[in-house]
Amino acid sequence: VIDLGKRGRWDTLPFLRRLVTSVRAIRPTLVYSFLSVANLLTAVCLPVLGGVKLVWGLRASNMDMSQYDWLTRTTTRLECRLPRVPSLCVTNSFAGYQAALERGFPGQSIRVVPNGVDTRWFVIDRASGQALRRQLRIQAQESRIGLVGRLDPRKGHPILLEAATLLLATRP
Repeated sequence: VIDLGKRGRWDTLPFLRRLVTSVRAIRPTLVYSFLSVANLLTAVCLPVLGGVKLVWGLRASNMDMSQYDWLTRTTTRLECRLPRVPSLCVTNSFAGYQAALERGFPGQSIRVVPNGVDTRWFVIDRASGQALRRQLRIQAQESRIGLVGRLDPRKGHPILLEAATLLLATRP
């Protein structure tokens, strides 16, 4: 893993320089990018990367684009105009596959690879739970609810806050 240190949304030209320099130094046979902005940036670099195959990760389906800003809407539309740039596209669900088809990506260039989760890691361990509760000073009868995910309209942070408000009214 090489961190190219993208410093924000508008760190584009310096980032592209670092991307091209890194890819040329490594000389991979394949570059795998995720989501519209990264997919477009790798597409821009492709002509100077000397025969590198490009694989795009298409990770969003059925997005309500009215929930997003102009840049996200623009990059998503641009990505759809370049469906033949990558050698392959990978979605993580059949819903994503269907959404990619509807956006104009050719079906023969899309593969579904579900996110892998080893469920053996997720078992109830009461002793660890009690130790964590002690560390966080949470009483046995108290509940905690949270959400892990980037700040994105699709993640439903407002829904969590609304649910917490409703729950708080009945269970302080």
